[in-house]
Amino acid sequence: MIRFNKYFCIFLILLLPITTYAKLTGEIIIRHPSRNFGELWVTTIENPRQARWIAQQNDEIEGLSVQKDGDLIATLMSDQPFKTDVFVIKKGERKGRNLTNSKYEIINDLSVSVKGDIVFTNIFDAPQEIIGIYLISNSESKKEPPIIKMIKKVDAFSVDFSPDGKLVAYDNRDGIFTVDIRTGRINKIMETGYRPHFAPNTKKLAYVDMVGWIATHINIISLNNPNHKTRIELVEHKRFINIQWSPDGQYITYTVEDHEGHYHIYAAPIDGGKQEEVLDVFDGWYVIFDWTETTLSVDPSDKITTTWGHLKIDLNVK
Repeated sequence: MIRFNKYFCIFLILLLPITTYAKLTGEIIIRHPSRNFGELWVTTIENPRQARWIAQQNDEIEGLSVQKDGDLIATLMSDQPFKTDVFVIKKGERKGRNLTNSKYEIINDLSVSVKGDIVFTNIFDAPQEIIGIYLISNSESKKEPPIIKMIKKVDAFSVDFSPDGKLVAYDNRDGIFTVDIRTGRINKIMETGYRPHFAPNTKKLAYVDMVGWIATHINIISLNNPNHKTRIELVEHKRFINIQWSPDGQYITYTVEDHEGHYHIYAAPIDGGKQEEVLDVFDGWYVIFDWTETTLSVDPSDKITTTWGHLKIDLNVK
């Protein structure tokens, strides 16, 4: 009997995978790749064919950030040459409201915190005196016009809010940094890197390494020990577009353009494992998306339990 149990256990070990990964799931808002690229739809990462229309914008949506577990979508759109603006759409609305009104030239990136605050950066083509990282608080975004505060007068290519809404990560030619939105205090994280993004638990940061103009791999670092890195190799591509964490913090998703001009979104387990292409039902069109929820909540007491999936009912969309 002992001998039988021994061989039975060995048999079970051989059948079990060495590493298992939770399935990539979650609700997302997408800029649908149709018509004038101004449509917003809600769907899921695992079943994107079930997408439902929720809003229509007048111009092409160039950037998108969704308040996690909240009721706010922020977009970047341009209705005139060399001007980009931040628009907000709230639950139940079909059109966005312009918050910046062409005052900041070309806005490069934006991010929405779990509390509904918005940060953006405008390094490209803006006069030197207005270049910086700006904050529109949740309370101000409801006003007409809102008071927009410069957090820091600094070059910043991309920005990402920490899940607790206290820090903003950004990158420029000198490396990767975080800035405290209350004090403006800056902390340098890395000497090089591109597109920093906080993990849902705020304890890790992912960013892209570049060689010249080519993205080579994604690094994941602990903010307590930035020298400890996990490395994710990228698929072959012509141009790197963006990077995100899954809501449970178990995957990195990233978008690249191939040499034929088609776009692909890959999901890579953060601890290794096979990368899989997602949202491939859109035939290589550029799909901008963001998650509506987070599994790892930093401050559950502040969560707003609105799901964008309810918009079909709220808007009476048939």
